[in-house]
Amino acid sequence: MDLDEYQKRAHKTARSEDIEIYTLGLFGEAGSVASAIKKVKRDNPAKELVHEEIKREIGDVLWYLSEIAHRYDLKLSEIAQANLSKTEFLFTGDARVYDEGYPRGERFPSALTVRFDDHGSLATVSIDGAQIGNVLDDNSHIEDGYRFHDVFHLAYMTRLGWSPSMRRMLKRKRKSNANIDRVEDGARAVFLEEGISAIVFNQSEQTAEGVSLFTDRANIPFTILQALKTVTRGVEVSSRSISDWRDAISMGFRTFDNLVKNGGGTVICDLAKRRMAYRASK
Repeated sequence: MDLDEYQKRAHKTARSEDIEIYTLGLFGEAGSVASAIKKVKRDNPAKELVHEEIKREIGDVLWYLSEIAHRYDLKLSEIAQANLSKTEFLFTGDARVYDEGYPRGERFPSALTVRFDDHGSLATVSIDGAQIGNVLDDNSHIEDGYRFHDVFHLAYMTRLGWSPSMRRMLKRKRKSNANIDRVEDGARAVFLEEGISAIVFNQSEQTAEGVSLFTDRANIPFTILQALKTVTRGVEVSSRSISDWRDAISMGFRTFDNLVKNGGGTVICDLAKRRMAYRASK
């Protein structure tokens, strides 16, 4: 049945003008759905009875939703489409390689070994003995290890295939395409990634065992992931899903914890397998 046709016919059965009646009814029927599922888990009744009860309760939820939408001049079809667009944007993604087809010198390497050295309150990053990027400190009144934050850029590069900051440091900007170089690899994209790294870093906390909370991907709040999808809407990494971001963030924090604990070390990035490994300095 068409959603809007259902909404019209359902409204003919409404008997109240009080929006609170429908709001409270929605809560009540949602509880009935939960109760039906509880019965399934507790009593394990016949499959046919389970389906019929859950179907009936969900139908009542739909009726109340339909009437609330009607009271605010909203169409169920438009609500459904908007919700589908939002959920697809957040939860679906692709595995495209953003620099595929570009000259070799403009593509991320398939594998990369990066050394982090801690010099007290300062840290340097190098590849094959050559320093990349700037000498970094924590830039904070409290020592928190942020001088190792380039590991988050490495994690984004490795898991998401995206890091304007690493493209700049590795001199892998896609200059053969002026528009891509300007938009995807330019200063605004670099600032965006730096902002993401700082915000995510400041949202994670240390557990009593000294482990970053976000090393466990399940601890990364949905609100943060939703915000990341929103602020990256206009750039190529918008094609990655919330699950991809969870993986990248947790991978970055696991390696970050090792760098802080051991005062540096070596990070091995495998972009083909989208994995990172850590090796302590000898």
